[in-house]
Amino acid sequence: MSDGLQSLINYMIPAVGTPRGYLFSETLVAGTPKTIDFISVQGGYWAGQPFRPSGVYMDNTQGTADLKVVINEMSYQMICPAGETLNLPFPAPLDLTATITGEGRVTVVFVDVPVQPYRSF
Repeated sequence: MSDGLQSLINYMIPAVGTPRGYLFSETLVAGTPKTIDFISVQGGYWAGQPFRPSGVYMDNTQGTADLKVVINEMSYQMICPAGETLNLPFPAPLDLTATITGEGRVTVVFVDVPVQPYRSF
């Protein structure tokens, strides 16, 4: 799989149209943040509607440090410890950007459907 906007199958009501998710799967280097601007992501507009995520799935099972996702517009932080997974809803401001920091192989999926909070730790 490559990073970018992906189709999802989900039977819950999405924010707009069909459910969508943005996959970020990379090996992070400590001290090197990655920023995602959801207005400018490839395929960010479908049927004229912007992608507005309101939930995140964080897989840090292969990470060697805390995986942190920050919703920049409100400094909202979500932290998943190394070796764990975390699912969380978050406030969804318009024109959202997120910064991801951590160390090691991580997978983060932003979705525009309701997310049930869950943590493996």
